[in-house]
Amino acid sequence: MSGLPAKTHRDMDAAYAALLADGTLHPDAVQQEIVEKLTALQKQLAGGGAAETSFFDRLFSGFKKSGENGRQGIYLYGGVGRGKTFLMDLFFKTAQVKDKTRLHFHDFMLKTHDALHDRRRGRKTMHYHKTDILADYAAELAENSRLICFDELYIRDIADAMILGRLFTALFAQGVTVVFTSNFPPDDLYKDGLQRGLFLPFIALLKERLEILHLSSERDYRLNRAFKEGTWFAPLSPAAQEKMHTVFAALTDGKPKEKRVIKIKSREMAVNDCAGRVAWFTFAELCEQPRGAADYLMLAQHFDAVLLADVPQLTDKKRNETRRFMTLIDTLYEKGVRLAVSAETGIDGLYNGTENAFEFQRTQSRLIEMQSESYWQENVD
Repeated sequence: MSGLPAKTHRDMDAAYAALLADGTLHPDAVQQEIVEKLTALQKQLAGGGAAETSFFDRLFSGFKKSGENGRQGIYLYGGVGRGKTFLMDLFFKTAQVKDKTRLHFHDFMLKTHDALHDRRRGRKTMHYHKTDILADYAAELAENSRLICFDELYIRDIADAMILGRLFTALFAQGVTVVFTSNFPPDDLYKDGLQRGLFLPFIALLKERLEILHLSSERDYRLNRAFKEGTWFAPLSPAAQEKMHTVFAALTDGKPKEKRVIKIKSREMAVNDCAGRVAWFTFAELCEQPRGAADYLMLAQHFDAVLLADVPQLTDKKRNETRRFMTLIDTLYEKGVRLAVSAETGIDGLYNGTENAFEFQRTQSRLIEMQSESYWQENVD
């Protein structure tokens, strides 16, 4: 699953066929079915459906301009690495729609909260007079975008959950076509979340307005690409660093790194480099600071893959760092988290001491297993 085709194709189906023909992709029956559905949506848009009407037509005609059976888009879900983002990006690139937007859902929610905050502040200072700021924001989105694609729909907190129903009701009412990708089926969104009952109308809205598609391919394309690059890079060098960046790009489909604060109950940790459920840490960040098993468990619950850079050779002089490293590896191993490492030495020479020699044998054994293809492929959703 490499990059999108540079050539412009008439629709997604033609672009996908070209990638199959040149060997970039391999035949996948499940993906092909999804491509056909997305291509049909493109044809609906190009044929004068919801996305090709004017803003004012959409504003005053409500759902009349929507597609077959009132559907106004697609909700595509499936396990990590199955190709959801790739397919959505191919759909977006080949969609013959002038005003279109593609956003990561997390970024969209940050922008949404900022926009609503600005409107509330403007109303207090008498510079803004709209009474329904959410509907006004939706109208602005609809005026600028006839098609909006959201990658990785995932609801983290109640602040997001409480506004989505009204926001997307307004977007659909104005005829905007929407495509979502998510790791979760609609019914599992915000599962066990605070006051989830207030979120259920949004789930019902998704199921009513969108065609729900499950990408159930058994292949994990991202893991395959990443594993081919290798998972242990030694000695430390610019070449090893470059390999780590290549693995990160493969696991994240080239998404840029971002900062995030992860939380479980009263604990929290700043993550300086991550994208989706992939995180990049240095040895200093995880093992040279006062960390414990609870911190590493929190990482394992938030991320499916961890890249650990700049691991030095461990000695008895690094007693605390060595024990933290052992605890980290135990936790990641037990939770099935994929691990790529850049280190001063290979696994066999990583520990050069006596104090933890016996205990480190287990760590070494686990590290060897964690570099195997079977470990990387097992327990995939």
